[in-house]
Amino acid sequence: MISKSRLLALPFTLLAAASQAAPLPICPGVYEASWGNVTLSADGTVTLAGTPGTTRLTLSVQDCDTATLEGDGQRMTLVRRGADYFQGEINGGGAHRIFDIHFTTPAQAIALITAQGGGLQGQRGMSLRLIEASATLAPSCSQSTTEEGPLSRDAEAAMLWAEARGLAPASGYDIGDYITAEATYDPRRDVVAHRVSFDLGLSGEILPQPDAEERTAAFCDPDLFLNPLRYLLNFKIFDLAPGVTVFAQIIDIETGKITAQAEGRADGTDAAAVAQAMTRASEDLGAQPLGPMTSGLTRR
Repeated sequence: MISKSRLLALPFTLLAAASQAAPLPICPGVYEASWGNVTLSADGTVTLAGTPGTTRLTLSVQDCDTATLEGDGQRMTLVRRGADYFQGEINGGGAHRIFDIHFTTPAQAIALITAQGGGLQGQRGMSLRLIEASATLAPSCSQSTTEEGPLSRDAEAAMLWAEARGLAPASGYDIGDYITAEATYDPRRDVVAHRVSFDLGLSGEILPQPDAEERTAAFCDPDLFLNPLRYLLNFKIFDLAPGVTVFAQIIDIETGKITAQAEGRADGTDAAAVAQAMTRASEDLGAQPLGPMTSGLTRR
């Protein structure tokens, strides 16, 4: 599930160096492999035409950095050499073959096969495309860690608002998985605007923030897809003495336009007061449905 670091008052995220791309998770399963012509080189270079073909290969993934590719009676270990790059080797038949495989998505790859033997070097291109998902989930490649601190006031207020509306998270989630809370400076009012938002689907259902595992699952299983984001329920929170003022907005993600907006106020500036102002504002948004809370993935 998604980390609640976005909800914390003082999040500390420890990441790898910015220059290092995060490792791309890859999908286990059955792949269709298609290859092209062979180019031979010795003193000169000769292209052998008329030898393209296809087959099916099974990819099993042991961990983020190791996988096994099997098919046509052969088995090869793949080792991660870069963020999206794996390499494997096979010896036999009088040749040493090196497979340089670059994954363009977790479920698709292009490869260059280099074979050496008998004083010749041959090269052939190959593409890989997932056609049958594995029952085994792809291992996580997340490299970030978080230290959790106390919830921010606004995140706590958002939870109170959701509970007051009778919104219950889908199985396997909690309310915090649906909330984004942040603070930005509003130059027009010369104040800090605190913002809480919820992602809404096509019918107003509230969607959880997708994490890396859910995104990978949608890639790795052709029958799974991430529920599409259509609207944003946005709360802008201003501490204006003697209380708090909240503007609730429905934003069309495709156009960026605000389709509905309402204001709510409450005395006090603690989480309960913010939640009360959020409730008053959201009640005046009109007929826009808000809820229920759903899962992030749907199976076709």
